[in-house]
Amino acid sequence: MASRKFGAASKAVREYLSHNPEASPKEVASALVRYKVTPNLVSNIKSRTKRSLAASELIGEVGSQGEGGVAVGHHTKFAVQLLTAAKLLQECNGLKSARAMLELAAQILQHRLS
Repeated sequence: MASRKFGAASKAVREYLSHNPEASPKEVASALVRYKVTPNLVSNIKSRTKRSLAASELIGEVGSQGEGGVAVGHHTKFAVQLLTAAKLLQECNGLKSARAMLELAAQILQHRLS
């Protein structure tokens, strides 16, 4: 089995998509056969790229200093925190339940630390 540099396929996919943003995963995989790219890899990279761009746009709307003092230079951490908060709201079926869960988690954490 031929070895390949770690990340070379992902880098090739991102490069290809930067020049051909409307290409389908199958088209990209066909064009990058030498990197052994699969349509699944392309789909994952496209999905992550879209989420990252959406988070960057949101951060741009917030301004140079986000809520809680999160600087734009740390947009990756902010985006992860924002998506995590959104998942929590979704899992708890709303803000009221999410707040109750956060309060309970804080009590558990405080109990563990004392």
